[in-house]
Amino acid sequence: MRFVAGLPDVEGSVLGPRYNRAGSRTPMQWEPGPAGGFSTAAPDRFYLPLDPDPDCPDVAAQRADGRSLLHLVRDLIRLRKDNAAELGTGPAGALEVLSDGYPLAYLRGGRFLVVVNPSVRTERAAHGRPELAAAKPVLGSGVSVSAEAITAGPFSYGIFRS
Repeated sequence: MRFVAGLPDVEGSVLGPRYNRAGSRTPMQWEPGPAGGFSTAAPDRFYLPLDPDPDCPDVAAQRADGRSLLHLVRDLIRLRKDNAAELGTGPAGALEVLSDGYPLAYLRGGRFLVVVNPSVRTERAAHGRPELAAAKPVLGSGVSVSAEAITAGPFSYGIFRS
């Protein structure tokens, strides 16, 4: 689902002079088509309109695409569930920050390296942990780890296991 700009103020969706959250509250589009599988009602009776773009995302397409955001979120949930001790909130899931700028890089539970770069530029962070070069990628895109540094491409992320 995407933000749809220009929607009317519905039940206090305007949160200040520059932000209307109605565009984040549009109906779930379950499948392609005029009503998106959301309802059998006429679209003019919907609480908020659907995304008008004919190529808008829908659940059916996300399910069919193994590289979709839906599948990524499911993979992240499975990873956390399967590694609850290291990735959970208990003492075994201790956090060690390696870089608090871009890229953000930290160790969870001493075994998982997590890297996020929301920047439009490739970013590099020295880490001083040569053993991280042997960490194996679990999930991610655009991140590499050497004995000296982490390099993260634009809008990239990575989860590695040592």
